[in-house]
This record gives sequence, structure tokens and C-alpha cells, in this order.
Amino acid sequence: MKHTPKIVVMGHSFGAVLALEYAAKYPTATSHVIIVAGLWDTEVQCPLRLARFAQLRPDVYERARNDTLAPDGSRRNECDIELRARNGLGDDRRLFDLQTVFVDSALARRLDSVNTARHVVYGWEVNRAVMAAGLDRYRFTRFEALTMPALVIAGKHDGASIPAGLRPLSEKLPHARYVEFENSGHFVYLDEPDRFARVVTAFIKSTR
Repeated sequence: MKHTPKIVVMGHSFGAVLALEYAAKYPTATSHVIIVAGLWDTEVQCPLRLARFAQLRPDVYERARNDTLAPDGSRRNECDIELRARNGLGDDRRLFDLQTVFVDSALARRLDSVNTARHVVYGWEVNRAVMAAGLDRYRFTRFEALTMPALVIAGKHDGASIPAGLRPLSEKLPHARYVEFENSGHFVYLDEPDRFARVVTAFIKSTR
């Protein structure tokens, strides 16, 4: 059989799900796993997001919070309530998204211009579609399978993947480091690109 070299698996935001699942399924083919502001457990992360929403927009939050039953009679989870709350923002939703994930509004505008030119959709639309597809109840549990070195990166000002919800992931993984970027939001590699490159490179080199 032809030898397949090990690879470094990195996942950002919802892409963390793919990174974690790949590393758990193919641990012998994964040398390192790096999670950047990623989703790993909605039961841990969505309540934190919802609490932040309640602080920023208490009026909209109260309306969404009172609507706890889904059409089929089941109880809505925290992710569903947050999505409904964000939907209730109407025209203010885009501004709220920018405040949630970006530290620098100029960076947000540059990213918007690039995505518009390339016809890329991100933000609320992607968030809603991914959650509706089933990730609103996602929970990674195969921690023991990730025996390779792991790095969990959070942005201090990230309102989408709040640091308090990412630190527990690093504590559950057998060989993980946690790094928090003080001047970053959700897009750590855009907010602090030089430091991000240094941290990731040093992590891989020091754990070969």
C-alpha cells in the first residue's frame, strides 16, 4: 500500500466540525488538529451566544425567549431561540453580525467587497442554513480519538464562538493547547495575521 503522509487539519467556525470529525475518524492520518473559533458543542456554546444577545438587544431577546415551543410542540433549544432572536432584528441584523464577529469595521468592509466580487455568501445566511441542516444540536464527544497534538484558538472579542465556550474543548482533548488572541474577533487570522501565522507555525514545529 502506498504511504500516505499525515496532514495538519484546521477548521474555522463551522469548519471545525469537519476538522474534528476527520481527525477522530482518521487519527493515524492526522498529525495535528487546529480549531479556530470553532463549533464543537452547541449545548455549551449556544447559551453563551444567547446570553450575549440578551445583553446587546434585550428587547428582541425577550420576544424570542417567550416563544419557546416549536410548531411540533417540542421545546426549542438555545441555538434555535438565538436564531429566531437574530431574525427578529430585521434590517439591523447585518449590523449586529458585524458587531458580533469583527473588531475592525474597516476589515469587515474589505471582506464584504471581496465576497461581493466573488459572489460568496457568508454571515447570517450561512449561519441560518447550517443550523437548519442539523448543526443546532451538534456535540463532539470522541475526545479520546484525538491523540494527536491539538491547538484551540479563540478571539477575545468573538461573539460567535465565545472564548468561554472554546476553553472547555482544549480541556477535554488529550493533548491540547489553548491560545486566546486579545485583539481578535471571529476571524482571528484576519485580525492578527502575523501573530496567527507565528503561533500556528510554532505549534506545528514544536510538536512534530
